Amino acid sequence: MKIQLEDKNYQKECIDIFTIFDTKDNLKFEKSKFVIGENYVKYEKLYEFSSRVELKRILYGIFSEIYNYKSDWGILTGTKPSKILRNHTDDELKQIYLINQDTLDTLREIEKAQSKIKFDKENYNIYINIPFCPSRCEYCSFPTIIYKNNDRRDEYIKYLTREIREVSHHIDKDKIKTIYVGGGTPSSLEQKSLDDLLEVIEDNLISENLEEFTFEAGREDTLDDYKLKSLRKHNVSRISLNPQTFNEKALKAMGRIQDNGNLLKLYEKSKELGFDVNMDFILGLLYDDEKNTLDNLKILENLMPENITFHTLSIKNGSKYSQKYNRNNFDKNTAKNQMTEVKKWTKENGYYPYYLYRQKNILSNLENIGFCKIHPSRYNIVINEELENIVGFGMTSNSKFMKNDIIKYTNYKNINDYEKNLDEIIQRKVEIINE
Repeated sequence: MKIQLEDKNYQKECIDIFTIFDTKDNLKFEKSKFVIGENYVKYEKLYEFSSRVELKRILYGIFSEIYNYKSDWGILTGTKPSKILRNHTDDELKQIYLINQDTLDTLREIEKAQSKIKFDKENYNIYINIPFCPSRCEYCSFPTIIYKNNDRRDEYIKYLTREIREVSHHIDKDKIKTIYVGGGTPSSLEQKSLDDLLEVIEDNLISENLEEFTFEAGREDTLDDYKLKSLRKHNVSRISLNPQTFNEKALKAMGRIQDNGNLLKLYEKSKELGFDVNMDFILGLLYDDEKNTLDNLKILENLMPENITFHTLSIKNGSKYSQKYNRNNFDKNTAKNQMTEVKKWTKENGYYPYYLYRQKNILSNLENIGFCKIHPSRYNIVINEELENIVGFGMTSNSKFMKNDIIKYTNYKNINDYEKNLDEIIQRKVEIINE
């Protein structure tokens, strides 16, 4: 689509609304009968606006007609809708942002679930990043290290455990509520490195006040009975075992190696050992449709994990997936139809939504929703709602400290810079904690 943008100050609003309906690659800013001026839009007729929100509503209405599609979220494209929810009534949200009632009902249900948990800005939550994977899934754009080509896992654990030891001395251990080991693929560590890391976590971060210790064991090809037993021995209470889909054609298209039979065996072993289990799925994958979603849900009926997170695919510019992905490969509303099936199934099977977040370039302007049976993941709520301190350890990890204003600190994004600047990283975090 061609749009003549006479005032470049409105380029962001134009892109934000257009990408609800189509990919950014299909939008060109050049001479056209579709004109956006300083305070007007001209397309078949003249529309006047006096604010950026009004402009978004006008563009949304035009694109809705062109593409014959309406988003459940209306013009809202931000990542944290809960912040807007706190500042507006439902009627205002419908009128200003054009959000539909079903979406508002979901947001209010999540608000109710979160209100049952007591949060305190003095509390701490720990994120530990393990940036290694045996191979890269093609939808991924994270700065992970493929260790078969460059195996620096043992070296990295030495840097990471030093950071944990030296910074944790300045944190009141009794105020640490959750620990989350993510990545990457943390379960890709060899057994000795895994045990070394878990022992440092146990010695420095765990007290009887810890409520949740999650370890991402997302890929079955990096996991076995020994690692599961080691995790349980070292107080891990929750693991994330992530199929993304059970559809082998879709798995192959994303470059993911997965033995579904082994994954299900590992799930059963995890339950025998007493873990709470989260499973992640992605909606909108190539070669995945509503039928595949229904097939995934049938398998889930026999598993019933404590938590399930359904992510809508977000096309990352830095991923290989973005090069092969084309909306014309399947019907326009596939992801939305899949999410409709998910919401119906979760309700029928006793799950309720407890957290939600959104991303740029997400299909059909949808969302990522976490569902639970009984116990929500406290960490997932905190990381999305900025309710308590989060201290990140390891390369690329983010920290957020609840001072008078939120102080953010991000570790260096590659292993060489992380190692080289480790003294600086430790010193700065200690300074912020002690302010």
